[in-house]
Amino acid sequence: MSSLLFELYSEEIPALMQERALSNLLNAFKQVCNKYNITFKEEEGAVGPCRMSLYFNGLEVELVETKLRGPSLDSGPEILNRFYSKHHVKANDLTIEEERGKKYYYLSKKNDSSLEDILLSEIPKILSSFSWPKSMRWGDYQISWIRPLKNILCLLDGKVLPVKYGHLTANNLTFGHKFFAPESLKITSWDDYQVQLLKKHVIISNRKDLIKRQLTEICQKNELVLNEDEKLIEEISGLTEYATMLLGEIAPEFMSLPSELLTLCLRVHQRYFTCQNLDGSLANKFIFASNLPIKDFTEVIEGNKRVLAARLSDALYFYNRDLKEDLESKFTDLSNVVFHLKLGNMQEKVLRIEKISKFLRPLDKDLHLAARLCKCDLLTEAVKEFPELQGVMSKYYAPNTQVGEIIAAHYSPKGANDKIPELQASILSIADKIDTLVGLLIAGEKVTSSKDPYGIRRNAISILRIILEHNLEVNLKELIQFTLDLYDNVEFNKFEALDSIQNFILDKFDSLLEQKHSSQIVRLVIKNDLSNVISLRNQVAELEAIYQTEDFASIVAAYKRLYNITDKKAESGKIDAQIFETEYERELYMGLLNVKLSTMQASIDELLKLVPQINNLLDNVLINDQDKRLAQNRINLVMQTQSLFDKVLHFKSLI
Repeated sequence: MSSLLFELYSEEIPALMQERALSNLLNAFKQVCNKYNITFKEEEGAVGPCRMSLYFNGLEVELVETKLRGPSLDSGPEILNRFYSKHHVKANDLTIEEERGKKYYYLSKKNDSSLEDILLSEIPKILSSFSWPKSMRWGDYQISWIRPLKNILCLLDGKVLPVKYGHLTANNLTFGHKFFAPESLKITSWDDYQVQLLKKHVIISNRKDLIKRQLTEICQKNELVLNEDEKLIEEISGLTEYATMLLGEIAPEFMSLPSELLTLCLRVHQRYFTCQNLDGSLANKFIFASNLPIKDFTEVIEGNKRVLAARLSDALYFYNRDLKEDLESKFTDLSNVVFHLKLGNMQEKVLRIEKISKFLRPLDKDLHLAARLCKCDLLTEAVKEFPELQGVMSKYYAPNTQVGEIIAAHYSPKGANDKIPELQASILSIADKIDTLVGLLIAGEKVTSSKDPYGIRRNAISILRIILEHNLEVNLKELIQFTLDLYDNVEFNKFEALDSIQNFILDKFDSLLEQKHSSQIVRLVIKNDLSNVISLRNQVAELEAIYQTEDFASIVAAYKRLYNITDKKAESGKIDAQIFETEYERELYMGLLNVKLSTMQASIDELLKLVPQINNLLDNVLINDQDKRLAQNRINLVMQTQSLFDKVLHFKSLI
């Protein structure tokens, strides 16, 4: 059994691309193992700013014999010769076997390639086909990588395996910390690799665990509670090879900044961790990472405090400047902000949002004011500098707290895992999202299975989630129609638009319900109507309890019998009870007259009463009678019975 150590050393790999790249590289190697029946007992991988490393131990090529069926015995010489040439064999290398009465040539093959030959052949293929979000070329070299690739280390059982990729040939070398120990190191094994790099200030694995441990120790020592941030931990791990976490202090004059603005400056622009005091308030401390292998960090901490102070000074300037003007003063200038080239400017959008909010909640004055001001903070200095804070800053700029809270929350939910905001913010969120969804769809923007650049699909799902979780009695069909009427400056067919937008939202509604319910049940309930999605959701839940019963199966069977008669028939005419000739016709007709549809369970019970009458009619009466008048009357009776079933559920979806 063998061991393989493989390292790709390059210029700095973007931090948030590293873990996925390592996973893809490991998977690519394991696919080669599967292809060539290579087994292994142990695998490890490591990734950092300048390197990706793999280690496989216990590698062994299993000898497996496979049979390949060739041409039939009666094949012509040209076909046989092509087979011989392709597999480098002669006629006497083949056996003859019979399969389903026909004789074929068979070639027995063994995977007799050595592990060394396989790796020499396959590793360059892995590297040349490796996918990065964006690759680059450098110099006159013919290879590409995320950043210039400088060295390949490849050891098989401690000896150099001379893999070639472009101008590079693998060796037994790696390199220490880029700035403090950049000299080359000769490596003999995986353990030697880790030990030597650690001596040269490179922690090759478990950096994330080390960072977490240091964060915990700092917080415990200083009675702080860390604001957890897994993504930032991953990023710090990808930026440092020798991470030391340090504690700094925020100058008092900056603690007056809104906590969201302060946190964003530290997190996004400086990659600093923020903390809370034990009482839950934002602490005037920050934790950051140093990549320096030194003992005295006093100057490092002071330097980071100065850099942070400069960043926060800008933020404080923008914030104080914004406080001198109210949000309403920004409304006029929204006409200079483009919403969409075909749909006009942001001021026009806000006016539509305001009208939609009044349509949904005519008496809610705070909501109406929030709707009018909901995009004004886009023109504030703070949001121009920090776009991530749109909506949030309105909490500090709005004329009253309630309006500010509504605006701040109306962008939610932004994703499938986001919480639904409070009721007023949810109504504003619906107004904003339905305007965006309707506008973009009539503007011709497309949504595909893989692309949704404007978030149209996300808006539809968010609207439905808000309605369902708040149990809002919102007639979505009317809301879509109302919103379409507001786009009087855009040319489109309103009837076609209403139908296509309804279908688009219904498709997302199906998907939401199918997360908890059978797709068959959802299709039975959901028709081309969004008048009351709460009722539809409840009907699906009710039907779940009925669907597997024998009674429901008998209803479905009766419907199918009706459908087999009415399929491709014209519309139903009026039933003439005076010309009924049998008691079966009369009984079914009277049953139809007495049906009263209400809840799902009650309606199913009503249909169940009709099942024996339907079966009696179809078992005992010839529908297509020779007398055309009788035949048409019976067809009308059957069609109206089916139509009643269709009012309850979309039974055709089961056919």
